[in-house]
Amino acid sequence: MLRVYHSNRLDVLEALMEFIVERDRLDDPFEPEMILVQSTGMAQWLQMTLSQKFGIAANIAFPLPASFIWEMFVRVLPEIPKESAFSKQSMSWKLMTLLPQLLDKDEFVLLRHYLTDDTDKRKLFQLSARAADLFDQYLVLPA
Repeated sequence: MLRVYHSNRLDVLEALMEFIVERDRLDDPFEPEMILVQSTGMAQWLQMTLSQKFGIAANIAFPLPASFIWEMFVRVLPEIPKESAFSKQSMSWKLMTLLPQLLDKDEFVLLRHYLTDDTDKRKLFQLSARAADLFDQYLVLPA
């Protein structure tokens, strides 16, 4: 069952989450608890908070909303791809393919200069990953 709790105070959400995790334990110990979070930093913080409260925090999944929704789509519509084209990893690889094709254009002179001595493609990979992360934030954050 999906339940949404919201508050503008993190301490209220923390106390509520601890209460719910303690009260509504899953019947199957091998089934992961799923808590949607807005960022990986929030997931790490929640993992630490729960482990401090209970001594251990294991078998908890902290998906981001976009990946959770995509996973639900895949379960309902098996003909769609397993991974979204808008995942950070997919966008990184696409950008790594597209950026070199654009470097001859005048608008990309700074990137062309930045990538001139990139023989092992490390800079291209890092740049693509950072751009994909930025695009991912555009998809999540309100305008």
